[in-house]
Amino acid sequence: MLIKDTDAQATQNSWFAVEDINRRAEAAYLRHQELFDSAEHQRKVAAVEAVLRDYFAGWNAIYQTARPQTRGRPANTEVKFNRVVLNRKRRRADLLKALTKLGIAADMIVSKPATESFSVHVA
Repeated sequence: MLIKDTDAQATQNSWFAVEDINRRAEAAYLRHQELFDSAEHQRKVAAVEAVLRDYFAGWNAIYQTARPQTRGRPANTEVKFNRVVLNRKRRRADLLKALTKLGIAADMIVSKPATESFSVHVA
């Protein structure tokens, strides 16, 4: 699992950020439409979201965003939980084990403590 320090990252106006995310997601979807439309991929994304819903006690928002292939990652759907509230009864090791059972590699799981967000990239 990757833990990223997001304090040092530059921020931009939220409207422009959303527009940029939407533009990039649409381009990724068009380029990798076969992956994003496959029933198997959609089931895997739904399973990851269910695991995360069970793990966290609360969250502000859940986003699913199409991401293009990069040098470090294949095309994927990012399942992001924003402003998460941790459940004290749940252990991180159990979460990682459940995601590993779904075929999610450790480097596809990203925690950002500074923004209280948690992402899983489902390829």
